[in-house]
Parts: sequence; structure tokens; C-alpha cells
Amino acid sequence: MRTLDELVTAFTAYHVEYVWDDGTLTPRLCAPLLDVLDELKTSSGGRGSARGRRGDGSPRPEPLDLEREMREQLQGDYISLTIPQGRIRYLDLKPLVAAWRDEVRASDRVAAEIAAWQEQLEEWATDIFEMYSPPTQKEIMEACSICGQYRVTAMRDGERQEMQALALTYREGSLNDTAVFACAKCGPLAYGMAAVRLAAGTGRHAL
Repeated sequence: MRTLDELVTAFTAYHVEYVWDDGTLTPRLCAPLLDVLDELKTSSGGRGSARGRRGDGSPRPEPLDLEREMREQLQGDYISLTIPQGRIRYLDLKPLVAAWRDEVRASDRVAAEIAAWQEQLEEWATDIFEMYSPPTQKEIMEACSICGQYRVTAMRDGERQEMQALALTYREGSLNDTAVFACAKCGPLAYGMAAVRLAAGTGRHAL
């Protein structure tokens, strides 16, 4: 997990991220995530379809909803940190993130509290990444080696649909970090390049 400073930098400033490109780990200069969120709000008219679901099973929010969620949670925590000093301020989201981080640093927050906020920031970062770089999914035309199912009926976009049991999900240029080979019934079977190799071995004609 990234540190609190690294996460705040990712949201507020240009920063370097590493992606896999033709088997090589390559640095890429990325725009602040909050700038990306602003662009997503504009391109979707302030709203857009949620992509996938969060780890807790809830749908990923639309751009405007995500901005509102971030502002409410960070502003609330920032106020709780600054009330004792009588310095309550309402800030735009980008300066709010940086000011909040400074107050957290100066507070007596325990490691578990900071770790919980790191997880929250990582989730928001993932939400934004999912919006502008949705993953690619390729169905694998073979039966699952565990359950033996070839096709299954499962929930997709809120509806029950029939689909291939096996699929490889990944993001272009970042296979090793993002690839997941999974069965809709059994769950994930392999990650990273192991997932790619397994998918290629079982469904050569589908890739």
C-alpha cells in the first residue's frame, strides 16, 4: 500500500506510476487524480455509468457522486482535526486533501487510523482509475478445471446473464499488475503473468 504522502501526491500533483509495457516496467508521468476526476465530470456531464463494484460489493460511484463522497468524508475529518484550534476552513477539494494530510501529520492519530485512511484513499484512486481506464475482459472458450462449468448464469451490470465461466480480465500495458484469470462460479484462479499463461494455455483461440 502507498504511504499517505504518496497517495496525497497522486491526488494533487503530477506523479510517476510504473506500468508494464512489452514486458518492461516503464515509468509514466500521470496527471493528478483530482484533475482526472474533473475531466470525467465534464465528459460525462457530471454523471457517468458506474464501472464494476467495490471490494465491499457496492457499485463504484459516478464522477460527481465520488467527488461528493470524498469532499464530505475529508471535510468532516478535517473539521474534527481543526476544531480544537478554532481553525475551521472550507476548501476546494485539491487544497483540502493537502491541508487534511498536514493536520493528520500533526495529530496524535494512531497507526490503525492512518492505515484505514490509506485504504480509503486507495479505494478512491481505484474508483477514478476504473472510470478512465476500464479493464478489458476476454472470455475463455473452455470449461473450468475446478467446477467443470463451460457457461454459467451470473449477475452482470445488475442483470442475470449467461456467460462463459472463464475469463481473463486485465488492463492494457499493465498485465502483471492487473491480470486476473477467474471462473464466474469458483472465483479467481490466478493473478499476473500466471493468469495470462493459464488463460493462453486453456483458451488459445480466445486470446
